[in-house]
Amino acid sequence: MSPPLLDVEDLSLEFRTRQGVVRALEQVSFGIGPGETVGLVGESGSGKSATAYAIMGILDRAARVTAGRAVFRGVDLIGESESRRREYRGRELSMIFQSPRTALNPIRPVGAQIGDALRRHTGLRRAAARRRAIELLDRVQIPDAERRSHAYPFELSGGMCQRVLIALAVIYELKGEASLSGLIEALISASSVVAPYLKALRRSSDSRGPLLRPIFLRRSGHSGQRCCL
Repeated sequence: MSPPLLDVEDLSLEFRTRQGVVRALEQVSFGIGPGETVGLVGESGSGKSATAYAIMGILDRAARVTAGRAVFRGVDLIGESESRRREYRGRELSMIFQSPRTALNPIRPVGAQIGDALRRHTGLRRAAARRRAIELLDRVQIPDAERRSHAYPFELSGGMCQRVLIALAVIYELKGEASLSGLIEALISASSVVAPYLKALRRSSDSRGPLLRPIFLRRSGHSGQRCCL
């Protein structure tokens, strides 16, 4: 039996507020193995997104992890420095946010934003990164990908913006290395428009190696192989 790709153990988290300390997570544990899809299911405010933020290292300043580990490929992300976590984010761990427009830079074309990430994580030059960005937009089935690459987030529909985030989440795959294996999808309710693209990408990833391994965060229902309540 292969070891878990991501192993979260006894993760506890609290928020400091004006009214006092709020314990948001207490001893949360789950694992996700190679090739497995896991769903975290709970009511609004139950800590699904807070769990993802803690793993990614993007918690609010008022939040503090008080106990637990999140081991990804043998590395405890909770105990790592911000510079080390930054090396994983966007390359081997990515997040598709529930509100895509707020996650994208409103004053930069979407193609340029994908190109920025490609240049940072793959070392591509500007022209090559632009071509790859168009390839990714086409892969997530954005019509007229070359023209849309010049669009700003406010010029795209919400579903298209989510697909841009999906494209950003799988950039490392285009380098030809099976490295993007910890995709965290904070899609509390994936729209009927976006869901088929996620399924198609998972099928594509399965044929190429362990590239796309989501954790779904949902209020009700799940589309994973295993569900954690």
